[in-house]
Amino acid sequence: LLVVKPILTKLGVFQSAAEKATTDAQAKALADAKTQATATGQSGAQYSADQYTGWANDIFTTGINNWTKDPDQMMKIVNDVINVDTMVDLQQLITAFGTRTTKLGVDPFSWCYTTGFGCPSVDLPTFLKLALDETHINYINGYLNDQKINYQF
Repeated sequence: LLVVKPILTKLGVFQSAAEKATTDAQAKALADAKTQATATGQSGAQYSADQYTGWANDIFTTGINNWTKDPDQMMKIVNDVINVDTMVDLQQLITAFGTRTTKLGVDPFSWCYTTGFGCPSVDLPTFLKLALDETHINYINGYLNDQKINYQF
């Protein structure tokens, strides 16, 4: 448990009460923004569903293939995320990403890493935290703040 818990905590499986409250608040803010935009007759989405799916797929593919955390590759992920202009765009991107199975952040001696079975499924916020360093996460968060999008990764 002493070895497994830190790994699962990093993947977001074990969250402190404060982390859970933040995650829940962000999910509620995204849902509320989408509901409000729909109620006012403005979808707020700037792009087609295929575009969000394309960005989500590119984020995932680039992230899982960037084991060395090459800054140029991380910037490609950042550029896909900062295509969003509104909270609804961000919600659409998160929805398009869904949950995906990954070995990122997994102990190299684990069952998942060695066999590919039992790997964790992660959502976009969790995946970004595994695929990007703090500098690139902060770049995204700064952009979201500049766009008045009330969300932080």
